[in-house]
Amino acid sequence: MTWSAVGLGMLTGLGVTLQIFAGGVILAILLGMPLAAARRSGSGVLRFAGAGVSMLMRGIPPVVWILLIYYGFKLELFRDYPQGAAILALGIVTAAYVCDAIRAGLDSVPRGQGEAAKALALGWPSTMWQVILPQAFPIILSTTTAYSITLLKNSALASIVAVADLMFYAHAAVMRGMPPLATYFAAGAAYLLIALPLGFLVKWLEGRSVIAQVRS
Repeated sequence: MTWSAVGLGMLTGLGVTLQIFAGGVILAILLGMPLAAARRSGSGVLRFAGAGVSMLMRGIPPVVWILLIYYGFKLELFRDYPQGAAILALGIVTAAYVCDAIRAGLDSVPRGQGEAAKALALGWPSTMWQVILPQAFPIILSTTTAYSITLLKNSALASIVAVADLMFYAHAAVMRGMPPLATYFAAGAAYLLIALPLGFLVKWLEGRSVIAQVRS
């Protein structure tokens, strides 16, 4: 096996890794928003239920979620598209953290902002979209982006259910005689090339959130 073949295989696997990453982030956001709404609800029942679901999501390790969904549900979809199980599993785990990011962002806005909006006769939707979210969004986005980096790294677990991702091809190359140190280092470098821009984005967004808080 040659390095050109290894590189081609890992490039193919990187495409699958990016599918898992993007799908997991989107699903985490879609699940995290209603979960955050439940945890901020005026209903004690919804807050309790939201806290319980959040604890369940984050309390079970990602690798267990992947195995549970792939082997437990035994859906034909996951046999043909195994990365779907990884997307669902990692999306569930990350949704609990996205929920915390949304809550932290909304809680960072001074309560007086909402009260001032009411004094100006703004309704709840207008208050949320025009006053609260513009101030909360940088914090929500920076924290969610930070959690997405963890999701990216956890996507390497998908290979345990035969997902042909980056780590799958790296491990296959090692099994065919390629040097483990160099091969796995190359795989790690590929993850790093994706994670580094996300890390810089987090730092930039954190700076913007500090500026927004000072101005408010």
